[in-house]
Amino acid sequence: IANTYYLVYQTLLSADKVFVVSQVLRKYFQDTYNLHNKKFIPYPCLSNSRKFFYSPDIRTEMRSSLGLKSESKVFIYSGGIGGEWHITEQMFAFLNRLFQFEKNLILICLTKTPASFEKIISRYPLIRSCFLTFSVPNNEVHRYLNAADYGILFRENSIMNNVASPTKFAEYILCGLPVLISEGVGDYSNYAVENDLGILVKEIELKDPGRFDLTSFFKKNFSREYIADIGKNNFSKESAIDRIVAEFIP
Repeated sequence: IANTYYLVYQTLLSADKVFVVSQVLRKYFQDTYNLHNKKFIPYPCLSNSRKFFYSPDIRTEMRSSLGLKSESKVFIYSGGIGGEWHITEQMFAFLNRLFQFEKNLILICLTKTPASFEKIISRYPLIRSCFLTFSVPNNEVHRYLNAADYGILFRENSIMNNVASPTKFAEYILCGLPVLISEGVGDYSNYAVENDLGILVKEIELKDPGRFDLTSFFKKNFSREYIADIGKNNFSKESAIDRIVAEFIP
């Protein structure tokens, strides 16, 4: 551990610039290694706005092809469940509480391992009856995100996730999708709340879903166009390329 610590310190010290995926990671490096602030360049994990974007027409088309009713509220989870940081069991326990409270809810999971989700979902009969799972190529993901009403981004509240910058957040926001996000996910947990991009689910609410204010949640409305604009201006690769290239020009 001491050797690793020393190697990281020497690497950061010798670099002229250090690109960091979050402000939390920059602060971690500064506090841990006592390095100068100007050395660090924010560069979060972004996505391509030509692949991920909001379209009312695509939303209507996809909801029709998936057999989704106009009154259905659709939650979508995109990703895997291969690591503990995904807190999959807590996610399904939380969603189960939502499905008990409100009718006309649908859960869509986009994953490369549908069988893994099917195994977990078997323990939640209420969700299973309203559960769709797909394995789709990357260039089709935006169509499902457009069809949904909320994206899910729950992570374990640990140092790894505290300094992270999940690309999934950028994909959700670019598609105008409000995010249900847990505490401590890099810069994004606070950013989502401060900019009206989603709902923060506190750690205590994940452990005890009965504490989550379901009434207020289901009354909350979001603007898909507004969220998509935030995404295009702040979380697209196109929005950052000139700034990043400029860092390499003497």
